[in-house]
Amino acid sequence: MRTILIVILLLAAGAAPAAAADRVVGGKQLTLVHDARRSSIVVVLQDPPGTLPAPGSADDPVAKGLVLSVFGRTSRTVAHLVALPGAGKPGWKARAMPRVSYDYADPSAPSGGSLLSKAQLRDGAQLRLRAPSVALALTAPEDSVAVRVSLNGTRFCAVFDGAAVRRSTAGRFHARNADVATISDCDDATLQAPPCGEAAACDGTCPAGTSCASDAGTCSCVTPPNPCQVHDEGAFPVCGGDCPAGQICGNTGPYPSLAFDCGCVPEGTTACGDTFPACGGSCPDGTSCYPYDFPLLWGGTCLCATAPQPQPCDPGCPAGWSCELVGGQGYFCAPPPCQGGSGAPACDGTCGAGQDCMITPGDSCYCIDTCVGGDGFPACNGTCDRPGWTCQTGPESCGCLPPP
Repeated sequence: MRTILIVILLLAAGAAPAAAADRVVGGKQLTLVHDARRSSIVVVLQDPPGTLPAPGSADDPVAKGLVLSVFGRTSRTVAHLVALPGAGKPGWKARAMPRVSYDYADPSAPSGGSLLSKAQLRDGAQLRLRAPSVALALTAPEDSVAVRVSLNGTRFCAVFDGAAVRRSTAGRFHARNADVATISDCDDATLQAPPCGEAAACDGTCPAGTSCASDAGTCSCVTPPNPCQVHDEGAFPVCGGDCPAGQICGNTGPYPSLAFDCGCVPEGTTACGDTFPACGGSCPDGTSCYPYDFPLLWGGTCLCATAPQPQPCDPGCPAGWSCELVGGQGYFCAPPPCQGGSGAPACDGTCGAGQDCMITPGDSCYCIDTCVGGDGFPACNGTCDRPGWTCQTGPESCGCLPPP
């Protein structure tokens, strides 16, 4: 019979009646412990006055029981603990005066099981629950844990995260003084969702009036609730979302495919990203439309930026060196390559006067100015003919290099 009652209560925990009264409250304490020595949970929630159901009502836990649900918001797991209905020892005691209160005790609740061992519900004070079970596996740290106390159609819930979390490790979670969460209800989907910054799909929770969205490649709470951002529609992403009055959401970057390339621009104008090659479109405040070159990605494009694209190798390369695109990472000044020879690692090609063919960290052979005097490799304490250049240690030799 006890097993049947537990199953019934667990079903009620996941699907509350349509008229469920949800109360999002603050959390005084949540302690979860699960190791080789013990397993336990302590939950203390704040209870606003006038929120506990009256004895004899449809949500009286003496008749209906109680379910404590614990949501690991990082692991996306949930577990339930039950206080069975019924008065007596073990069981419930109810009081209507001087204020509504309920006490539950089950000293025989087994360790690691699904039964609560103690519950104290005080109207206008707190809801305190204990069990000799951690409920969650806690195989890894939980950055955020939500709890829900279900009394048939009355549900209390709280979220312990952020600064409230004092310790979070595998096997242990401890949090105190959690503020009232910015969530709208106590449904499974709401309590299971992680905070915005921890949601890989940017589907986490945020304060009222904001939404969880991609912002510069990370998930963060942004305003307005439906922000101007990239949306995947069909085969090609587009910019969409809300902007202040008099503005529209437009393409402000190379293509609408990165988190930062949609922005609010004046209504009736063409956004910068759609004006190539003229690059005369509009941009968000603080930026202007400039031509940019991304040779390995988009090629030429128009981009809203705070300054024009720096010229390759600006302000120029040393005499004899050339500006080269290296590994798709950008343009860099490179010394002249060695002529002929068998290449790396021998680097036995020829160079101009005062230079040696040397191997570089990238396993290429370049003509590097020869150090003058000194003790040679590996000391490399010679001097250089060019002003400001220094004799530096290479992979296998000494060479003169310009200032950084």
